[in-house]
Amino acid sequence: VSDPITTLESLYTAVVADVLDTLGHRRQTLSTEIRAMTPANRVCGRVFTAQAVAVDTIPEEPYKLEMAAIDSMQSGDVLVV
Repeated sequence: VSDPITTLESLYTAVVADVLDTLGHRRQTLSTEIRAMTPANRVCGRVFTAQAVAVDTIPEEPYKLEMAAIDSMQSGDVLVV
């Protein structure tokens, strides 16, 4: 039995979205406005979202929140900022 990420990589996004919809898990795909840099690039995994905001001053620990986000991610997660 292959791992879930390998299985998902072999499926089309529409198939995964349709199955999730059937299971009652709606809105589980990214906006169609979010695309790979090139058609050859594909991403598959659980989305880990983060928000970046502009600040006027540099914090004492400027990368503290970024590192906390990365440390919170699990294997196979995809970071979307």
